[in-house]
Amino acid sequence: DECRENHPAAARCVECCINLCEIHSPAHGLSRSTWDHKVVAFGEERPGLEVGRPRQRCPLHESNEITSFCLKCNDLLCKQCLSAGDHSEHEESVCDVAKASKKLKEALEDVQHGHRDTGGAVNTALAKVSQAIDAVHSRTEHVSDEIVQAYQRAVDVLKKREKDVLEQL
Repeated sequence: DECRENHPAAARCVECCINLCEIHSPAHGLSRSTWDHKVVAFGEERPGLEVGRPRQRCPLHESNEITSFCLKCNDLLCKQCLSAGDHSEHEESVCDVAKASKKLKEALEDVQHGHRDTGGAVNTALAKVSQAIDAVHSRTEHVSDEIVQAYQRAVDVLKKREKDVLEQL
């Protein structure tokens, strides 16, 4: 699932539920975050070993599987959590995990798209700032040249005046 070289999958991590190629499956067991995961080579699946999605257990009611998600609270919920009524005031925000996952994925994609749009505006603004800086540099050079020319004219006038005064003496 995550091989950039597109090698065929040869094993599956039971905990992550991702397929791994022959090259990357040994590395999965070396990572700090996945060293204790069970990686099973295809064809080695044994009866009783669940290789599908891992079952998420409710942290409050450990014997119950998580079935729902509250979009308002960002809480994972089991059936007992739902029956406790803590989320009864915002029932419209409670949905099954798959539907919540889809909604959250869509929201994330919207955020990503918004950042791409913002990136274009930022790039446009940066280009305008760069143009303004170039214009300031150009104007600075022009003004500097005018100052040098004015200075030279003043020096020429003073030298002529000096010459005229010395001739009168």
